[in-house]
Amino acid sequence: MRPLIVMLFLFLFPLSVAAQQENQESESKIKTKYVWTLEESIEYALEHNLTVMQADLDLESAGIGYTQSRMERLPDLSASAGQSWSNGSTIDPITSDFNTQSSSSTSLALNSSMTLFNGFQLKNQINQSKLVAEQNELLLEETKNSIHLSVMEAYIQALYSKEAVTIAQNQLDASAKELEQAEGLFKGRSLTLKNLNDIQAQYASNQYDLINAKTGYEQQMLTLKQLLELDNAVELELVAPPTDYAVKEVIQSQRVIFQSALEFLPEVEASKTNIEINNAGLQIAKGSLYPSLSLNGRLSSGYTNSMGLPFTDQLEGNFSQLLGVSLSIPIFNRFSTSTNIQQAKINIKQAELNYQSTQKELYRKIESAWLSASSSGEQMVAAETSREAARSSYELAQAQFNVGELTATELIVAQTTLNTAELNYIQSKYLTILYTQLIEFYQGNPITL
Repeated sequence: MRPLIVMLFLFLFPLSVAAQQENQESESKIKTKYVWTLEESIEYALEHNLTVMQADLDLESAGIGYTQSRMERLPDLSASAGQSWSNGSTIDPITSDFNTQSSSSTSLALNSSMTLFNGFQLKNQINQSKLVAEQNELLLEETKNSIHLSVMEAYIQALYSKEAVTIAQNQLDASAKELEQAEGLFKGRSLTLKNLNDIQAQYASNQYDLINAKTGYEQQMLTLKQLLELDNAVELELVAPPTDYAVKEVIQSQRVIFQSALEFLPEVEASKTNIEINNAGLQIAKGSLYPSLSLNGRLSSGYTNSMGLPFTDQLEGNFSQLLGVSLSIPIFNRFSTSTNIQQAKINIKQAELNYQSTQKELYRKIESAWLSASSSGEQMVAAETSREAARSSYELAQAQFNVGELTATELIVAQTTLNTAELNYIQSKYLTILYTQLIEFYQGNPITL
C-alpha cells in the first residue's frame, strides 16, 4: 500500500506544481499594468479591436468574390457515371436497341460548357466585384479612422476625469483641514455650532463629489478598455500631456480644411465608389436584353451486357464526342429585365444622394469641430484667469475664517467657486485638445499629445 501512495504522490505532485504555475501566470496576466500614450493606445486598438477585425474579414470576403467573378470566364467541367439494371421490355441506354431480357449497363461521361457571350454581363460582373473589393478596402480604412477617433476621444475624456478626481481629492483634503480648524475653534468657543455644522456638511458633500468623480473616471476607463479590447481587470495608466503642452491654434478656415479632408478621407471615396458599383449593376441588368451564346462539349462511353463484348472493348467502341453551341434569345420574361433596369437606375440615384449626404455630413463635422476648437480655446483662457482669481479669493477666505472675520457659509461659497473654476478650466483645456486634434486629423496630420 505504501509504494502505491508514493507513486501517486510522485505522479500528482508535478501536476499540482504545473497547476499552481498556470494560476500564477493567469493572475499575473490579469494584474498586468500598461502605461500607454495616446499613440500607443490607438495603435493597439487598430490591431485588436473587433470592429476592425470584422471590416478586415469583409475585405477578405470581397477579394474572394472578385477572384471568383474572374474565374467565371473559364469553362466548367463535370464527370458523371451511372449504373442501371432493367428487366422486361426496355430500350438499352447504350445501344438504343429494344431489349426484352434482363440487362445491366454502365455509362460514363465528361461534360463541359463555356459562356461565349451574355450581353457583357460577365465583364460587368467582374468590374462590379472589383469595385466592391476596392470599396471594402476603403470601408476598412474608414473603420480604422472611426476607432482612431473614438480612442482619442475616450482617452482625452479619461484624462479629464482623472484630473477631476485630483481636484475632488484636493477639495476634500482642504475641507478636512477646515473641519479640523473649525472643531478647534468651536472648542475654544470662537465658532458657533451652526458654522461647525456647515463645515461638516461641506466636508460630507466633498466626499460625495470625490466618489462621483472616481465613478466617472472608472466609467471612462471602461469605455476606453472596451475600445482596446482589454479586460476591465487590467490596470491601464494614461500619460497626460506635459504641463508645457501648447494647444495648436486653428489657422485654416473650415472650407480649406474640408477640401483637404475630401482628398484623403476613405468614406468620401467609398461613397463615390458606390455610385460606380450601381452603374455596373445597371449594365448587368441591361445585359439580360441581349442573346446569350455558349459552347458545350461532351465525351461519353458505356457498357451493356446485352452486347456480349468485354468491358474495355465496349468502352472503346461506344466512345463518342459532342461539340456544339447554343443560342438563347430573350423574348418575354414577365418584364423582370425591365424591372431590374428601373431598380438599378433608382439605386444609382440613391448612391448619388448618399454621396452628397456624406460630403454634407463631413462638412458639418468639420464646421462643428472648428467652432468648438475656437470657442473652447477662448474659454480656456478665460477659465484660467477665473481659476487664479478664485484660488486667491479662497486663500483669503481661509485666512479670514481662521481669525473669525468670515462665516462658514462665505468660506464654503469661496471653496465651491474655486472648485467650479478648476473644473471649468480642465474641461475647456481638454475640449480644446480634443477639437484641435480633430482638426489636425481632418487635415491629414498625425494625432499626438
